[in-house]
Amino acid sequence: MPVDLSTPLRLPCGVELPNRLLKSAMTDALWRRSLDVVGMARPLVVEPDLSGRLLKGLSVGAAPHEDCLHVGRGRWGPNRSIFFFKVLNTLGTMAWYYRQIIRLSEKRAPDLDLRVLSALLRHQATEFRVARARRMVLETGRQAPAPVF
Repeated sequence: MPVDLSTPLRLPCGVELPNRLLKSAMTDALWRRSLDVVGMARPLVVEPDLSGRLLKGLSVGAAPHEDCLHVGRGRWGPNRSIFFFKVLNTLGTMAWYYRQIIRLSEKRAPDLDLRVLSALLRHQATEFRVARARRMVLETGRQAPAPVF
């Protein structure tokens, strides 16, 4: 039963069929007024020019990249029933996207060859250095050296 909502409805992560952001699915949902906004954050991190290509008709959707984002397969994979491995893969994927966003902020292209575990370790090391620098500022009032990302 359709419900009339006064709040805009947003679909996070776009429309993925199967794990592929499709222009036709997004357009259909918007024209049918099934939703008001389509989120494309993760695809835009990997393909910063995706929205322009979609609007110009140069692309039919985002490349399927999420399938490759895991610490490992089998016992290390995200489908393992052990909670630790699920968390490791989830945190690794988040760190992978953070590292790409940092690269984009430095006007560098995304590093699609970056491994998830490497991204997680590098990002955790950076977060530790930033936290230590902030703590130094709070405790001493002195400016800490800028952390290297």
